[in-house]
Amino acid sequence: MLELFLEFLRFGALSIGGGFALLSEIKRILVVERAWLPAHVFVDGWSLGQFVPGPNMLCMAFYGFQIHGIFGAMLAWLGMFAPGIISSIAAAKAWQQIKDALWAKTFRATLLPIGFGFGAGGVYTLAKVSLSSLLAVVLVLVLAALLQSKRFNPMTVVFLGGLIGIITHFWL
Repeated sequence: MLELFLEFLRFGALSIGGGFALLSEIKRILVVERAWLPAHVFVDGWSLGQFVPGPNMLCMAFYGFQIHGIFGAMLAWLGMFAPGIISSIAAAKAWQQIKDALWAKTFRATLLPIGFGFGAGGVYTLAKVSLSSLLAVVLVLVLAALLQSKRFNPMTVVFLGGLIGIITHFWL
């Protein structure tokens, strides 16, 4: 339990700007290095975190639950969110003092490409696990086209993708 808490505390401490930037590292630790979760459970948890209201990193409680039950869920949640809560309070207080400095404005501008790179790494990590067949690739492309057409509500597309995924899982 202590190892679980410390890993999630590390994730929380390193996830500046959101856990998506650390997605590759989280998968490496939970699935590959520690072998606490199979890859498909990792992706299922991530998907669930995207679907439910609130922070997408609520999936960490799901991962903790999968690893060590209800206490694992609580420790994973606490480890993931405590560093962000504490540092956000401290940063908000400090930012009020320095926000108008030229170097602070420049610093903010440099964060955009860094965040984009982390995000691209997260997309790549999810795609490697999720796009394991031609059918999965076609499904993603069709659903993306539906979203781009603006004729469908995004929730409708999510439910449609889930329904097709369930059907293909059980009947193909």
